Amino acid sequence: MIRLSIMSLLSFYSLFLDAQKIDFYPPHKDGISQEDYDKGKYFLENTYKQMKENGDVCYADYWNIALAYAYMGQPPEVILELLKKSKTDHPESFCI
Repeated sequence: MIRLSIMSLLSFYSLFLDAQKIDFYPPHKDGISQEDYDKGKYFLENTYKQMKENGDVCYADYWNIALAYAYMGQPPEVILELLKKSKTDHPESFCI
């Protein structure tokens, strides 16, 4: 049981760390329509482009990655962590 918990935690952190990498695209999961996956990929492409142009990551980038991951069927824990990072980076603009 402990081993399973540790493995789950490690896979969660792996996904979260991948979310921090520019040009990471999660694999297409079963149960996610091609249309939704393509929407997520579109958001990621545009966000990564802006991140490269700006040379920085802003709160909106985390928000956009979280939205893309939601379309792509990524774990809710990963999406929530990205939204928390967005809120932490710029709480005044988080709810706009």
